[in-house]
Amino acid sequence: GEPVLLIPGFMAGDYLMLELHRWLKRIGYQSHLSNIVWNNDCPDKTARGLAQRARRLREESGQRLRVIGHSLGGMLAKSLVQDHPDLFDRVITLGSPFRSMVKAHP
Repeated sequence: GEPVLLIPGFMAGDYLMLELHRWLKRIGYQSHLSNIVWNNDCPDKTARGLAQRARRLREESGQRLRVIGHSLGGMLAKSLVQDHPDLFDRVITLGSPFRSMVKAHP
């Protein structure tokens, strides 16, 4: 019954994560989609929205979240856990590159 947040990769949306979402529910997890329709926005803006979603899910469940991200979604997941360690229990990434991550600043 642990809560899980799924984050899709670049140029994808929750539709990409539906099969995993259904499977996780079937085996007993509280799986949640990211509410991302098309992951092509500024990663910082996307991360802020995901942090708000994660905060709500944490409050509802009373448990720290597991987060699974695909590609860019995995990089966003890692960033979320670094910025909000109180919300998350662990990160699982699928096909995500992990060299040093650099944030763009105007």
